[in-house]
Amino acid sequence: MLRRLLLILLLFTSSMATATVEEGAITVIASIKPVAMLVSAIAHKHVVIDALLSGAASPHHYALKPSDIKRLNEADLIVWVGPKLETFLLKPLLTESMAQKILQLDDKEAHAQADTDAHYWLDPLVAVKYARLIAAKLTSIDPGHANNYAVNADKLITQLEQFDKETQKKLQPVRDRGFVVVHDAYHHFISRYQLNQIASITDSADHRAGLKTATGIRTQIQEGNLECMIMESLAQRNMVASLTAGSQIQTAIIDPLAASSNTASSAYLDYLRSVVNLFYRCLSEGNN
Repeated sequence: MLRRLLLILLLFTSSMATATVEEGAITVIASIKPVAMLVSAIAHKHVVIDALLSGAASPHHYALKPSDIKRLNEADLIVWVGPKLETFLLKPLLTESMAQKILQLDDKEAHAQADTDAHYWLDPLVAVKYARLIAAKLTSIDPGHANNYAVNADKLITQLEQFDKETQKKLQPVRDRGFVVVHDAYHHFISRYQLNQIASITDSADHRAGLKTATGIRTQIQEGNLECMIMESLAQRNMVASLTAGSQIQTAIIDPLAASSNTASSAYLDYLRSVVNLFYRCLSEGNN
């Protein structure tokens, strides 16, 4: 009886999984989860979408496995941010066989050479540009669904523009409140909403605070200039605790690569809302 129930369940879940993607759908590999979510918002059931990096794997230090190379070779389209972020893709994507099926989202001419923060997807208006690029590329390789891609992209763009307006209004009351980030990776989000980042601990989530940086942050805390400290993982908790000991500074854990999100068509906007809510709560509940 148990085996029969398990078989029924397996057949049911298999049919559910395939029902959301139409037969003959093209295969898209996205470098990271936020890019996969953007593709999903535009492609819906017409594309099989997967992220190359899963979980909290860092695009700065990732090493491709043979299975990853196989996925890249078999994909109809590969979407990545660009060489500033996914350095591990530079060599495989430069091959002649890959050239026609690559979409690089980052316009290297549009960003200053001094801009080392490649987390562009945290800015919803940059995502508007990305949505247009993705829709155009999907149309070029799958013209039969051009209208679907155009309609979905227009819907997403409208939602992103409205989201930006709502976020400007929501974060306005906390713009002047100082905060520190462990990983200096949020310039595009912070610049868009004119937030007051006082300092960062490191330009890499893997590094610890140096003595000079730690002393400077403790001074800022003592002078009452900080409301919040934002880290990226529980592994950074001890370092953050040592810096904030004896204070009322709020702390929060952010997910810059959307590791805990799925790739449903609504996931990208849901993810952005979670980022906005995290900043708002941390800054609202600080030493005010």
